[in-house]
Amino acid sequence: MKFPGYRLSIVDGMLSVSVTEFDETELSTASDWKETWENADEALPHGYVEPFAMLHAVCRRVLEGTDPELAASFTARFQAGEALPVSTLEDLARLMQMTLPKKQ
Repeated sequence: MKFPGYRLSIVDGMLSVSVTEFDETELSTASDWKETWENADEALPHGYVEPFAMLHAVCRRVLEGTDPELAASFTARFQAGEALPVSTLEDLARLMQMTLPKKQ
């Protein structure tokens, strides 16, 4: 059986997302058959059946190495109702992580 999904990979040092299909042998029982984990190395391709899970994974990659205190401040201010500018890729990634459901 084939499942449509998204594959994340690093191509020439850049994060890349592609549309693909997975079969049941590629999907992990640990993820309730929603993700692929072909290798323990985080830099290698990973697959997602659910688009929101893929977007959260992309956001995690974008935010790798950023200051966790800045992220906590951004979240607290946003949840308190403050209007925050979204002027960088990192700002957009934080906003997406806070507002998109992790699962459909």
